[in-house]
Amino acid sequence: MARRQLTAFLPAPFGEQVDKIRTRWDPEMARRIAAHVTVIHDLDGDAAYRSGLDLAASRPELTVRLTHAQCWGSPEAGIYLGVEDTHGDLARIGRELMVTEAPDISYEPHVTLVHPRTTMATGSQEAWGHLASWSIDETVALRDVSVIELQGPKWLVVTRRPSTE
Repeated sequence: MARRQLTAFLPAPFGEQVDKIRTRWDPEMARRIAAHVTVIHDLDGDAAYRSGLDLAASRPELTVRLTHAQCWGSPEAGIYLGVEDTHGDLARIGRELMVTEAPDISYEPHVTLVHPRTTMATGSQEAWGHLASWSIDETVALRDVSVIELQGPKWLVVTRRPSTE
């Protein structure tokens, strides 16, 4: 089974703003997939990803607050834009899908800016020097919720469902 994630693509103008940062500091990942909130890592099986879409679609709107650039302990481990789960919808989806992460990994919804698999350590350090104080600080409605799947070097949308009609 290919690796799948539940994702919510960022709407305009936020997606474009984040993609400018990603294209500058991690062009490889920016080519692979558009700016998005990673809601859940590693959905396991068809039933899980269909349930994830159903749960996301059942919410009137998934509202999050985009915050500031952060890193996973050190820039080499990845740089991301923080996401506050405004109404707890993302956490509810995770609980309802009974998603469990590895015990040594602390997971939270986020927008990846610089990924460790596509950026060398020196590039991550330089990016962090420029991004450490960067923020958006806006509330965003996530309407485009998708299941994406890693196919070769690219993430492709397997199925997409708006969370509002």
